[in-house]
Amino acid sequence: MNILDKQLVSYKQLPIKECREIVFSNGGHLFACQNDKEIWVYKFYTASLPQHFKFIAHQQPVKRISWLEDDTGFVTCGQDAMIYVWKLYPNKGDGQTNAETNPVWNFKLLQKISFSSVACYKPEGSLEPLVYATGSDRSIREISKEQEMLRYEENLTYSQVLVGYQRSLIYAGLAEPNRPGSIQIFRYANETMEKALEV
Repeated sequence: MNILDKQLVSYKQLPIKECREIVFSNGGHLFACQNDKEIWVYKFYTASLPQHFKFIAHQQPVKRISWLEDDTGFVTCGQDAMIYVWKLYPNKGDGQTNAETNPVWNFKLLQKISFSSVACYKPEGSLEPLVYATGSDRSIREISKEQEMLRYEENLTYSQVLVGYQRSLIYAGLAEPNRPGSIQIFRYANETMEKALEV
């Protein structure tokens, strides 16, 4: 959309219906759209969709998209209780070994637990991101390379999660029935999460 003389004028229409999630990359040059079970990544300045920017693996609609800090990829969770890590340009390896394909890795629990939100953080010097996910089992999980590294549980339903600068703080939104919404702020220290504040 363009704003011209107090009017919104359509610039281009994208062939997506019932899109419930659009997330811009940190640099603003790309944006990822949920298209049912797929994620389409558009170039912002041209509104073009390169064919290799269609990401398909979820078996049910995508719920959340979270970009990696360096915009080299993103993380998704879907109604199929799966978490996927994607790269825009997977590593080709040496031609015979170490080649990556999308999704680069995924995570699913044995028990049927759905995830409502994901956020990610890539530690300096690390090749793989840490993924934080809120689950229907009233938990926040830290996941790395298909393994659960840490879990914080409380008798509360978390709907959103966000990782602060350099993972010093983690923010979680509450969605408890019959209770006003609030945000819990966690301090991350010594490989544990401690609740610091609720607002």
